[in-house]
Amino acid sequence: MITDKLALVLAVLDNRPLREGKISDAAFFLNYPASQETISTLINDELRHAVETKNALALELTLYLGFHFHFSPPDSEALIPALTAFWHQRHAEVLRALLTLAPRSEIAVAAIYQCAATDHDYLCDDREDGIFNLATDCIYALAKIATPSAIAALQALTDSQWQPVAAKARHVMKKYGLTPPAAHNKPAE
Repeated sequence: MITDKLALVLAVLDNRPLREGKISDAAFFLNYPASQETISTLINDELRHAVETKNALALELTLYLGFHFHFSPPDSEALIPALTAFWHQRHAEVLRALLTLAPRSEIAVAAIYQCAATDHDYLCDDREDGIFNLATDCIYALAKIATPSAIAALQALTDSQWQPVAAKARHVMKKYGLTPPAAHNKPAE
């Protein structure tokens, strides 16, 4: 079933303009257990299930669906814990999905900070080469959120164990004109 689902999801992605190997949204809904009206509920249910069962492939497929058909605000409840989870390698995509929902909550900010500060095994080669794309994406996300807790998180990242991350956090704070809150508290981890 998962391979059929995978093929179906991949066939509907990037289907505009419709071309060989791709199917229309209408054809997708003829074969998928959702309709245009229920797809956001299904995306939310599948995101929650993927996180609860720690199913990396299900998370990836559901992210694809969300990017194609759009995420809805309730999806953040599953995206936030997925952002800090160690059982998958799609943190950049989870962050991108979360950002489509314009998160401003303390819990979202804490998750973005934790993601930036986490040493994911699958990124070790990048780290050794001085590449910190995920942390950089998180830094820019925090700068765009720009709440007091997001600014505090950026300030905390200026003390990162990785010099490129600390330098990027300082650079972005300066670029965006963000000053640390008077009472500097490291975000909850």
